Amino acid sequence: MRGIMCKLALSLTDFSHMCVCRCEELEKEVAILKEKIHHLDDMLKSQQRKVRHMIEQVRMHTSMLNRSIRCTQTRTHKASELSGAHKCTGSC
Repeated sequence: MRGIMCKLALSLTDFSHMCVCRCEELEKEVAILKEKIHHLDDMLKSQQRKVRHMIEQVRMHTSMLNRSIRCTQTRTHKASELSGAHKCTGSC
């Protein structure tokens, strides 16, 4: 009986040691994963800033393009009015 108790105590010690080792491994893995998450979070924030900047550039260029289109339409309209007035004065 005494031999069984010694083996059981030894087994519990070994098991406890294995649990401590596994716990340390898991803690290291958690630290690595937290570091990776932090890095990925930084990358995501950087990409979001880039996307917001690109969206702002698209809005700015769209606004400039719309102004240019309106200006071209106005000039085309004025040119057609002048052309029509010129034809009228020339043939009238």
